[in-house]
Parts: sequence; C-alpha cells; structure tokens
Amino acid sequence: MKRILDGVTYNTETSTLLAKSEYDGNPGEGVEMLYQTRGGAFFVYCEEIRQVWVERSSKTVEKVTSTVEPKSSDQAQQWLMEGDREIFSNPFEDPPEASAADDRGASTLYIRVPASLKARVEKAAETEGLSANSWLMRCAERCLGQVPIPTTGSKSIL
Repeated sequence: MKRILDGVTYNTETSTLLAKSEYDGNPGEGVEMLYQTRGGAFFVYCEEIRQVWVERSSKTVEKVTSTVEPKSSDQAQQWLMEGDREIFSNPFEDPPEASAADDRGASTLYIRVPASLKARVEKAAETEGLSANSWLMRCAERCLGQVPIPTTGSKSIL
C-alpha cells in the first residue's frame, strides 16, 4: 500500500515492518502495523474490516478501510510499548524484562572496586538512565552470554 500525505510518501512495500497489533471488537476487526521508512520516518498503517448493511441490495457486506498515520519517533516508541504488540524489530531500547513481584530469588554480591572504576560505572549508568546496579547486571549478563561458562576443573578467563 502506498499513500501520499502532505507531499510525503508512505509505502508499506519499501518500509520496514516493526510491529503489529490485531484487534477484534466493535465496530469491526482489524490490524495496525508500525513501519519505519528508508528515510527513518515512522507511520502506522491501519486496516479495519466492518460489516455494513447495504439497503439497496438488502445485504450485509464487508467494508475494508485503510488509513496511514505518521508518527514522531516518541509517538512510535509509545505506540510500540502500549497494548499487546507483536514486535518484529525494535529500533528503540527494549523495556526491562518482566520479573516476579516478590524477588525472593535475588542474591546480593558485594565486590570492591577502585574509586575511579566506581565513578566510571556510575557515570555510564547515569548516561543510560539506569541505576549502577542495573547497568552492572546488564554488563555481567552480556559478558556471560558471550563467554562460555567454564566447567568444573577449568579456569575461568573472566
């Protein structure tokens, strides 16, 4: 589907599909899809199917309506995070993963680091809008995901 709005082309065939949301309700059923153009612009393509009564033929027929709604980067990110979305590609930072409300399985690990390293960690965490603890956990998870965990008897390269 290709649509031109205010002199700008929005084309689902040349854009990247980022996410999709299907709905079934009143007055009809439909699908909303978030796209990003090759130029980096975002838009939501919506296709709705409704049953419409046609007096002339005394029949109910399906009517398909499609719309395109341009979105700013912030609006696209907000759309992506609301409701039930199937995400194919996320150009934004993923939200934190769900965790149990009661974190009884959590453990505490204390480490001693030089003051200069602590300051660098805090600065890096602040830059990403995270606590130092969250930032360090992500670093550890990333590191452990890339390096095989040694089996008993072998030496760790960490």
